[in-house]
Amino acid sequence: MKLNLLVIFLATLCFNVWAQDEDPFENYDPDCSTLFDSVQSSMFYQRFTSKYGIKDGETVADIGAASGWKTILQILQKNSKNTFYLEDIDTACLNQKNFNKVIKWYSALSSAPVDDTFHFIIGDEKSTHLPKNTFDRVILDLTYHELTYKQKMLADINSILKEKGVLIIAENIALKPGKRRKDCGHEMPVEKELVNELMQNGFKLKTEIENTYIPKKAFLF
Repeated sequence: MKLNLLVIFLATLCFNVWAQDEDPFENYDPDCSTLFDSVQSSMFYQRFTSKYGIKDGETVADIGAASGWKTILQILQKNSKNTFYLEDIDTACLNQKNFNKVIKWYSALSSAPVDDTFHFIIGDEKSTHLPKNTFDRVILDLTYHELTYKQKMLADINSILKEKGVLIIAENIALKPGKRRKDCGHEMPVEKELVNELMQNGFKLKTEIENTYIPKKAFLF
């Protein structure tokens, strides 16, 4: 009996040590990842992004992907298989190690397989470095407000979209100019100014998606 208890204790100890080593929360950068602690707490984001309209077999670019956590949440809500290009300018965030942590965390929460194809691309402030005429959808989720050279980036995005490709920009919207985000200090876009800026650069607004949980909207061009 004592021997059995000792075996159980040692096994539990080993599991705890392994679990701590694999804990994705350990030493993670909150600027790179958002790790929801339950499926329920991540559902508000998934319900919003489900309206992006990603279809089976599409090739999708996530610009400003950070660690890829937003991409994974979009994948886990559907049963389709897609090719994703994750783009960012920060190699400290966008790398295989961080991405593996995100996959492991959210796959465990949802018990859903992740069998899509992923590519990592490091861009710069003026170019995504993504292949031309390739993407069915290009997503900028909380990324547009951080662009320094918007006209150059929009021209680049236009060149990487397929002829009928869709650009999706999701942002927390300010009611008047000058309001800044608390997390990064960048100015929040005003809806009318954002739409006008996109139209001036050759994009036509197709539809808008409201978020009932936070003051965030998505614009599909």
